Amino acid sequence: MKPWFEKELAEADILKFPKPKAKVIRMPNVQSYPDFLTGVSDLQAKQKDSTISQETYNKLYADLIHRFMKKESFDTPWYLREATKKDRGLNRGDAMEFLLAVAIYHRMLQVNYINENSLLNFIITELPHTNPVRKTKQEGYDIFKLDVGVKEDTFKYLFNKNIYTTHWKGLIPNAVKFANEQLQEQIQYIHDNNRKDAVEINSFGLAGNKIDVEAWVKYRDPNNQLQREPLKDLTMSLKVDSGKFGQSSGFNTDEDASFKKLFGALGFKDEIDQVLTKHNIEEFTKTGGKWDKMASMASTNSNLRKGGENSKGYKEAEKWGEKANALALPRVKAIYSDMATIIHKRFTSEQTDERAEYKLLGNLISSEISGGTDISMIQFSKTGYSMLSSTDVKKLKRFVRNKIELDVVITQKKVNPVIQFIDKKSELLFCHIRSTFNHYGYLRNFIEQGPGMDVFKSWPTSS
Repeated sequence: MKPWFEKELAEADILKFPKPKAKVIRMPNVQSYPDFLTGVSDLQAKQKDSTISQETYNKLYADLIHRFMKKESFDTPWYLREATKKDRGLNRGDAMEFLLAVAIYHRMLQVNYINENSLLNFIITELPHTNPVRKTKQEGYDIFKLDVGVKEDTFKYLFNKNIYTTHWKGLIPNAVKFANEQLQEQIQYIHDNNRKDAVEINSFGLAGNKIDVEAWVKYRDPNNQLQREPLKDLTMSLKVDSGKFGQSSGFNTDEDASFKKLFGALGFKDEIDQVLTKHNIEEFTKTGGKWDKMASMASTNSNLRKGGENSKGYKEAEKWGEKANALALPRVKAIYSDMATIIHKRFTSEQTDERAEYKLLGNLISSEISGGTDISMIQFSKTGYSMLSSTDVKKLKRFVRNKIELDVVITQKKVNPVIQFIDKKSELLFCHIRSTFNHYGYLRNFIEQGPGMDVFKSWPTSS
């Protein structure tokens, strides 16, 4: 007699396991991508064909950011530093990155000119209120994709109409002006080529990233090979309300800030290390030292400032700021003076075609525009914008090499030191480095353009 379970098995219908419909999918490995943009494109493609879920995409996208978008010269990755920063409020630069990317996307879809009302309405009513802000739309054969990541302290204001008439006033008109004036050639290229294009307009809003806004097109060539190329002059580095090439902040000896960042980017890394040691800056600025205590009392986080500008404590904090600045200023002047002497000696001692001043200004430009990609520099002001295309940037480098001979002069603006780079031939100021302490006891060093920059803009491209 057979056990009951053998009888049950004999009489039961045997159900086979279903055969898999597809091979097991291997999850993407962000370490395998050669660069950030390749990784983004691959993840977007896998999400679109449902190879990976939205949740998986978000995780891998974050992993990709963590791998590529960091400053290697600093021990702590940028994304950890960002997490500890204070809310910066209504940052115009970050808002402009978003607005310019959206204006380009809006104009690409419209083809015809856009206006301020249409752009604002598009932002408020047609874009998803999620971060990153993503939208895809097909027009004829072509597909247009928008992918804009925004820092959280800026994102929370993007869909408030009132902000664009107050704190961010002037940004939308400038974004519209740029989109209407600079996109005609690219629009014709996309809409009149009788092929299927996928246009991507991206802005990743990441610290340490030199590219603020970019536009690409993907298509299949006559051999059915997938091609991806940047749209002309739309790989951009933005400046808003500023003529600065760049800046470094803080009165310290940190590798990624202040004097080391400033003069290191110009090619004087060893020299600035020696000057800072000479003037004992590390000891002077140490935590708990005399200057540090004064600056802490004056800082934005000081308890003295919690009572508001009319309080007794706030006025006391202002006095501490004055004392901290007065104590630090002689050392800042000494650093600037020594560095001006060092730069001047290098200029006068090198006589080859690869002159030191060319190297310095090449380093200056490279400190703003890094990597092998051709990048355009867009400077927005209250009255409009100016543009140095990637062709113009190359032109600037040739101009510096062939047409100017720089001298270095140390001066001061009010009480703060300034290093001026003056063309000996024209006696025009090409650019300068200046320092300034604010009333919170905080130091900023700026590299700014001078009138000599305007000369090269009229210099023939073919020269």
